[in-house]
Parts: sequence; C-alpha cells; structure tokens
Amino acid sequence: MSRCDQGGRISSTGLSTVVDPAQPRLDIVFVHGFTGHPERTWSCPRVDRSHADPAMEPPSKRQKLTQSLQTITGRTEEKSASMVFWPRDLLPHTVSDARIFTYGYDTHIRHRLDSPALQTTVYDIAWDFLVALEGERRAEPLRPMIFVVHSLGGIVVKEMLRRSSGCSGGQAHLNQIFSSTKGIIFFGTPHGGADPRGLIHHIAEKLIRAIGVNFNKQVVNTLLPSSERLKELRDEFGPLADGQQWLIHSFQEQHGVAALGGAKVVEDISSYVNLPSREVTEHIERNHMEMCRFAEKTDPEYKKFIRALLRVVEVTCDQKQSRNLVLLSEEHKPSLLESLYFDQIDARQMSIKSAHAKTCKWLLRTPEYLDWIDSVKFAEHNGLLWIKGKPGAGKSTLMKFVSAHARKTMSDTIILTFFFNARGEELEKSTVGTYRSLLSQLLKQTSDLEIRFDSLWSPGQVPPSSTYHWSLEALTHFFKQVVQSLHRSSIVCFIDALDECEEAQIREMISFFEDLEQVCASSGTKFRLCFASRHYPHVNIEGGIELVLEGQEGHEQDVCSYLGSQLRIGKTKRAETIRSKVQEKASGVFMWVVLVVSILNKEFDRGSVHALDRKLQELPKDLHTLFREILTRDSHGIPELTLCLQWVLFAAKPLSPAELYFAILSGTSPEDIVPYDPEEIPLEVISRFLLDRSKGLTEITKSKQAKVQFIHESVRDFLLKEHGLASICSDLKDNAAAQSYEKLKICCLVYTNVASQSVDPLDRLKKENVSNEWPFLEHGIQHLIQYANMAQGGGIDQNEFLSTFPLSTWAMFADTFEKHEIRRYHNMDKEHSLLDILHIAVIQCFPALTKWALSKVAEIYKDLGIRGCFIRASTLQNVVERKDQEALATLLGCSFFTHLTADDLLRTEVLECLNLALQADNGSVKRFFNQKAAYIDRLGLIDVGIENGLCELVEYLFNLDTVPPSFRLIAWERAVIFGQIGIFKTISSLLTASEWDEIDNGKMSSALFWSGRKPCVDIVRILFQREYTAGRNIQGKIIELLLMENSLITYQEETKDLIKWASTLQDFDWDFQDVEGNTALHGLAHGNLSHDELELLLQGKEVQLDLKNNRGETPLSKAVKWWNYNMVKMLLASDQVDPDSRDNDGRSPLSWASYYSDISGVTMVTPLLDTGRVDVNSVDKDGQTPLSYATSDEVRELLRRYGAHD
Repeated sequence: MSRCDQGGRISSTGLSTVVDPAQPRLDIVFVHGFTGHPERTWSCPRVDRSHADPAMEPPSKRQKLTQSLQTITGRTEEKSASMVFWPRDLLPHTVSDARIFTYGYDTHIRHRLDSPALQTTVYDIAWDFLVALEGERRAEPLRPMIFVVHSLGGIVVKEMLRRSSGCSGGQAHLNQIFSSTKGIIFFGTPHGGADPRGLIHHIAEKLIRAIGVNFNKQVVNTLLPSSERLKELRDEFGPLADGQQWLIHSFQEQHGVAALGGAKVVEDISSYVNLPSREVTEHIERNHMEMCRFAEKTDPEYKKFIRALLRVVEVTCDQKQSRNLVLLSEEHKPSLLESLYFDQIDARQMSIKSAHAKTCKWLLRTPEYLDWIDSVKFAEHNGLLWIKGKPGAGKSTLMKFVSAHARKTMSDTIILTFFFNARGEELEKSTVGTYRSLLSQLLKQTSDLEIRFDSLWSPGQVPPSSTYHWSLEALTHFFKQVVQSLHRSSIVCFIDALDECEEAQIREMISFFEDLEQVCASSGTKFRLCFASRHYPHVNIEGGIELVLEGQEGHEQDVCSYLGSQLRIGKTKRAETIRSKVQEKASGVFMWVVLVVSILNKEFDRGSVHALDRKLQELPKDLHTLFREILTRDSHGIPELTLCLQWVLFAAKPLSPAELYFAILSGTSPEDIVPYDPEEIPLEVISRFLLDRSKGLTEITKSKQAKVQFIHESVRDFLLKEHGLASICSDLKDNAAAQSYEKLKICCLVYTNVASQSVDPLDRLKKENVSNEWPFLEHGIQHLIQYANMAQGGGIDQNEFLSTFPLSTWAMFADTFEKHEIRRYHNMDKEHSLLDILHIAVIQCFPALTKWALSKVAEIYKDLGIRGCFIRASTLQNVVERKDQEALATLLGCSFFTHLTADDLLRTEVLECLNLALQADNGSVKRFFNQKAAYIDRLGLIDVGIENGLCELVEYLFNLDTVPPSFRLIAWERAVIFGQIGIFKTISSLLTASEWDEIDNGKMSSALFWSGRKPCVDIVRILFQREYTAGRNIQGKIIELLLMENSLITYQEETKDLIKWASTLQDFDWDFQDVEGNTALHGLAHGNLSHDELELLLQGKEVQLDLKNNRGETPLSKAVKWWNYNMVKMLLASDQVDPDSRDNDGRSPLSWASYYSDISGVTMVTPLLDTGRVDVNSVDKDGQTPLSYATSDEVRELLRRYGAHD
C-alpha cells in the first residue's frame, strides 16, 4: 500500500492513497482503463504552464539513456508540479472528508509484440483489486465507498463487485466491499451489446491504436474473459446494482478521435448500463482519452462530474446517518472510556477546596444565573453564562460550588465539568484534554440511552484502548455525534479558567460550541455552558450572559462569611474591627484573604493579640506584593525555598511529591540521597517538607497520580512577571530562567550519578523497581540534556559539562526508560561522544546545543571530514527536513568545511545542506566554493544538483568564474534530460548568445528525445514566452521532436498552437529525422489537425513528403495506420507521394488500411484506390495481400471491384 505525498508519485500498480483526511466519512476509489495509469489517466496540464514544473511520463527508452550517459546515475524521479492530478489537487476542496484511492494494474497491452506471453486475466486483476481494497479498509469496512472508473476499467470494477457479492464463509470479509459500495461513476465504459466480448475486443483494439502501440491480439485475447462470462457479467450487474440501490452516473464522450477518422472510441449505444431506475447518462465535451482530465474547478466538464458525485455523496451521507451509525454497546464502553482517560483528568477540580458552608449561595439568586437556567429565556442567551473576575477572586471555588449544586438539583440533566490548569501537564491546559474529559463524563452518564455514532472500530475489532491517539478533529466529531444522539436531553457544561489555556485554542473551542448549539437546537437538546475566567480572553459572542464578580454584593458577603468562621481571633470588638479591615483591604480577592487569614491566625496563636492590627497594616494590599512578603519575611531555608520554586516553575513537567523531594535534596543535601523507602519517609513527611520549603505556596493535587503545583496561577505570574525569584535570591536578578535551568541540570546530574552506582541500566526487567527506589531518576535522565540546552540558550556555557559528560552511561539509562525501541540510542560511541551529542541535540530539537556541538565537532574532529561529522545520517537528514537555517548556518561557519574532500561534496545530503544555506544567502558557502574551486568536480556537482532539483546551488556554480561555458551547456542538456524545468530556466538565463551558438543541435535533440515529450512542450513554452533572441535553431529542433511519435497523441490539444508557431520559424527543418528516422510529418500523422490547418502549416515550405523512417514507413503509411483521414487526403493530393510505397515488411498503405478496416471501414481504403496508383494484389513478406488482411465485408467487396483476387 503506497501513500502519495503532496506532489509525489503514485505507484503504477496496486492501491495508492491519494488523500487521507483525519476523519474520513467515505472512500472514493479511482480505477483507470486497460491502457491507462493510476495517476496520468486523471491528470491534466495546468492552465498557467509557464510557472510550473513538468509532469513527465517516463520515456520508454530511459534505460538506454542510462546506459549511454554513464555519468548520470541515481534517482530519475521527476517533479510533477505542472500537472493537475485532480483527485488530489481539486477534489478535496469539494469533498474534504473523503479518503481517496487510485488503483493501478498492468494489462501488458503496452508491451512489445515479442514480450513473453501474458498469463494475467481480467479475473486476476479484479481479484487482486478486491483483496487489496479490503485489506486497506479492514479497520473501517462499513465506511461508504464510491468508484470512479474510466473506459475498460469499468469491466474490472464490475467483475470485482460481482466476485465480492458471492464471497462467504472463509471469504466473508471480502463481501464488505460489495455491501459498502454506494455508487459508481463511469467515464466511457462499454457495457452491453449482443456480443459483449466482440465489443470490448473491438474497443480495446481501437484504444491501443489510438495510443500508438502495436496491437497484440494474443495479449488481448488472453486478457479478456470468454463471451459467456462477459454475458453473465452484463446480465448480473443490473440486478446487483438495483438490489443494492447503487447510484450510477455514466459519462459519454462527445467527440471522436482524429486517429480513428473522427470516430468515438465507445459509441453512445454501448456506454451506458441501461438501468433507468438507477442510472443517469450525460455527455462530456471531450474525446475518450481526455474526458476524465480536468485542470480547474471552474471547468464546465469538471462541474458535471462534481454534480454527479455530490448526488451520490449526499444520498450516501443520508444513508449513513440513518442506517450505518453504530450503537455504542456496554461491552465496548469500558475500552472507550479507557482511551479517553488521563492521569490528571480531574486533578485541578479535586485540588480546589470546597466552598465554605455559608459562601457562594448568592450566585444562585442573581438575575444572571436565574435567566441562564430559565428555559423560556434560552433563546435570548443561547445557553451561555460567562463569569469573570480578577485573579484570586475565587472563581474556581465558585465554579466547583455551582457545578456540585447542579448535580444535586438537576436530576434529569447531564452535568459536565472541566477545570483548566496552567500549572499542570499538557492535557490539563489544552482543549484536547477538555474534550477527552467531557466525553468521558458524558458516556458515563448516558448508560441508559442509546448512543449512535460513526464507529471508531470495525465489528470484531478491539475498540480503542489507552494507547489510542485522539486527535482534536476526532474528539470534536465524536463529541458532536454523541450529543446529537441524545434527543431532547438537557446538558449543562461548566468550564473553569479559560485564561489558563492558549487563546487560539479557546477561540476554536468557543466556535465549536457555537456550532454545537445549532445542532442541539435542531434536535431539541438544551445545551448550557458556564465559563469562568479572568477578564481575558475577550471573545465576542452573540447573546450570552456575563457576570462580573467585582461589585457583586453576594461575593462581598462570602468574604465576610469566610472571615467570620476562618479568622479565629476571638469575638471581641477589636476582632470584628480587624475582620472589617481585612475585608475592605481584600477588594474581593479571595486568595489574598486566605493568605492573610493564615498569617493573622499564626500571630494570634503566638499570643500577639495586641500586634494583629499592626501586622494587618504591614501586609500589602496587592496580591503579588503579599507573595513577596511571605517569601522574604525570614531567611530560614532560602536555598531550599529557591530551589523548590525553581523546580515547580521551570520543570519540563510537573513532579510528584517524591520526585520534588529528591530533586531538592540533590541540589541542597546530596549526601542525604538514598533509595526511597515509603515506610521511612511517608507521604505525610514529604508533604510537610514541601509545604515548609515553599512557605505554603505549593500544594499537592488530589488525583491518582499526585503532582506538586502552585496554590494559584497568580503565584506563577508573580515569580515570572514580577521577578519574584530575585526577591529571595539576588543572584537570580539577571537571567533567572537560564540560571534556574542550570541548577535543575545540576540536580539531575547529581541524582543520576548517585543512582547509577546502585542501578544496572541494562536490566530493563527491573524498571518498575528502579522507579520505586529512585523516583527522580527517570525525570533526571530524560530531561538532563534538555535543561542543559535551555541553560546554553540563556547564555550559560555548557562546554565543561558536555566535554566530560558520561554520555554512554546516560544513554543506557535513557534506553531503560524508553518504551519504544526505535527511539532508543543503544550504544553511543565513547570515542566520538560529541558526535552523539550532536545527534541527540538535532533529533530532540535542542537548537542551542546543536549550535554548540557543531562548533566543537569542527574543532576537535577535523580529520574526520563530513563523513565523520555526520556518521549518523539521521542527524543531517533531520536538519535538512526541518530546514533549520540556524543549525545550517552554524554548520557552514565551522572550520571543518575546509577539510571536506571532493568525494564528500558529491554526497546528496551535503549538497542539500549547501543548497538550503544558499537559500538563506549564507556567505560561508560562497567562501567555501571559492576556496575549493581548484579541485572540486564541478560537472559532478552540477549533475547531482540538477538531478535533485537544487536550483540555488546550480545557479551559484554557474556564476563561478572557474566554471567554463562547456559545463553550462552540458548542464543545460542534463536539465532537459531530467526534466528540471526550474533549473532549465536558470541555466537558459545565464547562457550568452555565443554559448547558444555553441550548442550542438544533435546532442540537444537527443537529450530532448530521451527526456520524454511532455517536458519538451514545457521547454518550448518557456523559450517562446521568454522570447530568446538566441537559440532559434534549438527551438526548431524542439518543435521537430514535439511532432514525433506520441507527443501529439498524449498532448495533442496543448501542442497544437506550438505546431502552428513552428511553421513561422524560418529555419525550421521539416525534413529533420530523429533517431528512429521519423520526421515532423510522421509525428503529424498522430495528430488531429484539420485539412485546412495542415495545408496552412505546410504552405510555402519545401518539405519531402515521402521520407521513410527506419521501419520503412512514409508519413502516408503512418497516417493510414492512425486513421488520420485529413492527412491522408492532403498527402495523396501531392505528386511527391507514392501511394503504393512499401515498408520493411513489404506492406503498402493499402495493406494497412485493409488491416484496420474493421475500425475505419472504407474511409482509408477508398482514397488510396481512387489514386489508381496502388497494387491491390501486392504481397508482403508474410505472403499476405490487402484482401487477406481485410476484416470488413464492405472493404473486401470494394477491393474485388478494383481487381483484387483471392
């Protein structure tokens, strides 16, 4: 199963994925005809071809080119930017949720007559297609499917579906293809007739002639089923389609093919299924080969296809909603819930202390809340209540209270809650975590309801588990479907602390809920939302109710109630006065009240009743200033306090209590580090230790996996935004973040050094025991180098640390804790540890260490060169793929570039690196090449650069004074051969008039011939549009090649104007012959120019009309074989032309006209006989005469009238 990247190539055989959206709703499968290709059949040149690269069909003689040009090796993959592969480039704009496939197969029809006998039949192709398609769809076999087929590919699809319909028993899984099919769109597919095999055989022969391949009757006879089998398929398909209610749209070709004398490949009488109840027929204003090629969404013919497709899609989606939705069973629900769960799913909500008994009830009596729960007023606010307040005002406590009240009082309502937590792990502060939590709660509360949704798994397949990766798109889609299935239910959702999530995510979430509200309205479901946040983010929402805590009388009363019960300083008048002053000073900030109450209670407990008022006056009114007062009121344990805050503030992820305990010991008392024993150091002891060391500003979350965090987000704000760390440690006044990361790195290093003396890193079976005894070891190992990178980035040099770092030991421990084998480092190179540090820094995206390692590697390992420096290919590959210009600039500025050898420079990775640097205008590359100009293999560099499309590099090499003109000319030839149109443009713009004059026409013609015809078309357009004054002779030679062989078959429409333009060239040589001896007239025999156009083209030209090619064919012979009546008529009108010329096999034009008389009838035979200059009884080398070749009774009769005898 191949996958097509944007702009990548499709595999010529097998099933290729073209488009794969995150949440596909249906599959669309494209199938080409017997002579087609899974990509080219559906491809069309872009309208604006002057800015595009070529889409080259590999020429048939590429292998010969490779043999003759020994200097050119390696990849031959060409770019296809100039072609519109519309299933990939256009269709997703209309059907964005469709997964799109294309299927390729080889009928061997294009192979040479002397190729080995073909054993593959249509049955084999159809069966292989069925098996491949089922295998790719096995994860979701019920997904609806639509087929889009061209020409005789329809026979393959019909046979495949017929086979699928009969699969049972051990092959029952293959029946899903048949049952999931919803519609088929045919492009020019022959269906009926009394003799279906004769019809298909005839059409196959016409197609083969039209594409310029010799007809091999043996191949076609072997490929096609028997007449009886095809009759069965014809007779069975209609009932199958009718029984399955498939929608069928049959497109018919409106124009004929010039090569067939203007006849259609498939006549209208044959190109429909004849199933009026299920089928719509429509003409496409193209011929058979072009009817399924579209370049733009605005193409009227493409719009016809889209209308047909959407008719099928709309019916399919309706059926999917009504019939194919899966019922969520109780059996599958536990696995689904497990996939949604994460460790800290409710940690923040559980950590919030419950509201005091006499607080928060005021909210239930406010007009805003009453309007929000009033169903009559629902339309006025669309179910949204948004509570806003200052930091620390008590919003989270209020949300916990009101959600708990809703659970108690709204018995028939589904209650959902989520509390964002910026101090927590990623899922706690992202909308992905929000939806996972809400979905988990929703599914748990709907056990008695039927939930129907698009299945996430197939029947018999294990449902999603804890390892399932939920994307945001999958979560929102699933959430919407679950809510839709709860008809006329009531849902209330409380989401707290929106300000603790990224604003972009919040805006997307609000937009989703607005859309969801519309869905709920249509199904009768009431969906209410209650948000809480600071006064940002500000998002404009239509409707909605806003409640601001500041100034709310009830909120002020809550403060009063809390002080009355929690400020335990007695009942005296002085006590009441102090309570009043605290409330006034708090300004509604509950967090400030909580902290001050704790301070005053301690003063009272010490017996300092007389000092309470003075203490209150000393305490700052501002919350951040109060934090500073708490942290600096004494000098006890400053090192431990600072380190504790640094860890909670800067740790790569939140630490557990045990992890933080040992992290602090590692930085303050490393001698006390011992294996952890919970009985010796119970959690209560650790909790008291952390509470004391943080001076009450941290808390332990109440969740399954307990973590340490700040008591409120305002603490983090104070430490980061108000330079709070510098308040307790003057050393952190400048560059606090970098110094903190340096300290964290040291802690990790100390702890891992101690642990490594007792732990065997190779014993992965004891990993769990290791984590229990050394709880901080995993974090220390996994994030040590990350902290070093952050410190280096902040200006703290890591040279001493990294130069002596025990990398091999670290790597063994890192592998111990790494779950995935592919991500393990295995054995690091002790001798070249800096290379490994570079590798790790690049792979882990540590830019500061990448820069450091590159410079050190250059200084220390000069003798290793580029091969040594990039001994690990993935390191450099990662730099190139990420386009890390900073790393590349550092690399190129390193002195080891002076030690690169000529062989090093021919490595593709190195040149890609240099090319990217040139894009960034990096001066070191230019200096390097100036230094190396004397010995670098310029031709080799140019070859590799051209073959890989490295435009900047090639252009720079040409601008070097040391590159001789001859190299430029050779490169021009290489650019043509490899189809690199962008580089062709660059080189052409650099060539001087004299260099154009020096170009050898033979070599250029050969290069153009080997490159394939389509790139030639683009090259001519470039030359023509840029109006080069030089190289007119080259343009003429290109046009000559365009007129040869298949260029006019495959690209006849786009080359028509080029042919006309060629006739205006004064030096155009109509008698020029290519390597096969063909002239431009031989090429024109394949075209579709009218009689008048041909005469105009040749008017006033001296042209030898009867030159023979290497096979002895004249242009007349070619025109007869290609049923080009217009050209036959023009040539026979000239005395130069011998109508009875013989080719190398002794066949005359009349012999060929008779041979193809079953297709062209008397059209070609009559004008030849009318000349009176043909031998009707000529005998070829096989002893055959025109009469013996004739396959039409009418032609045989005509030949006999002109004297032919049996």
